Amino acid sequence: MGPSDDIVILADWGNSSGRLFCVRGTDLEPEFLDEVRISGAKDTEDCAKEFETATEGWRQTYDIKEAWLCGAVTSNIGWTTTTYAPTPARIEYIKSTVLDTRSGLACHFLQGTSILKNVQGYFDTVRGEDIQAFGWVALTGLRNGLLCLPGTHTKWMTIKDGAIETISTGVTGETFEVLDRHSILTRGGKNETGSEAAFLRGVDIMKSRPRPALTHMLMSVRNLQLSGEMTAGESRDYLSGLLIGENCAASLSQRPASDIHIIGDGALAERYELALKHLGCSTRRHDGKACVISGLQSVRTSRH
Repeated sequence: MGPSDDIVILADWGNSSGRLFCVRGTDLEPEFLDEVRISGAKDTEDCAKEFETATEGWRQTYDIKEAWLCGAVTSNIGWTTTTYAPTPARIEYIKSTVLDTRSGLACHFLQGTSILKNVQGYFDTVRGEDIQAFGWVALTGLRNGLLCLPGTHTKWMTIKDGAIETISTGVTGETFEVLDRHSILTRGGKNETGSEAAFLRGVDIMKSRPRPALTHMLMSVRNLQLSGEMTAGESRDYLSGLLIGENCAASLSQRPASDIHIIGDGALAERYELALKHLGCSTRRHDGKACVISGLQSVRTSRH
């Protein structure tokens, strides 16, 4: 089998969920054969076993010899722990740890990226989203920009001359999940249609100058229901607006003159785009799956 016919498994396996891709070829946009979703690394007791089960059909069908993995699966809550490449980090600096699976597949676990002091002045890290950032560079040909990667832990990165220069993490998605499920704020309310007005009301509050204390405003999620101004369902959108609005407003100190590039898919990426535009920013959306596949392919082909 020649290099252009290589079939490999690529994995973007984060805290909350994992995506495994079976692809053929070495291009940045290889032939896509199949995809499977798996549980997040933090919820998986045996990552090796879950990986073997999820990929069994592919391994029986194709002559697969290796896999390349990034994300929380390479952290101390995942399969194996890799180190970090320090900023400014370039794709050629990313190292990998190789382990053989029970079926004999060679799995390459990629490093994360770290910064000694971020814009808030403390140590910060990224795993998986850095590979998406390198994929963004490869796909777009852009060498500079501010990236926003929405998620359980939303990452903001500045790219300078193709290298990751800064990293900043906001625990927005996880905070929303905890407050929505385990506090009195929304009482589990659901709003099937969604309320853009309630969401933007939350964003508006957090763009105020001076910005109010988030802990104080969180109580308003409950109080607006008590006053009859919001339903429990609308309060969820309002809570989302407070958290995303605060995260975006706090991150705009890094704002360049050009667009803010959002890497992500689905409703969450749409919400960040809506919030940033409401805050007066110009944005561009990029497909998260395409970026991570491109990034993994870039690392993989640079090693052969």
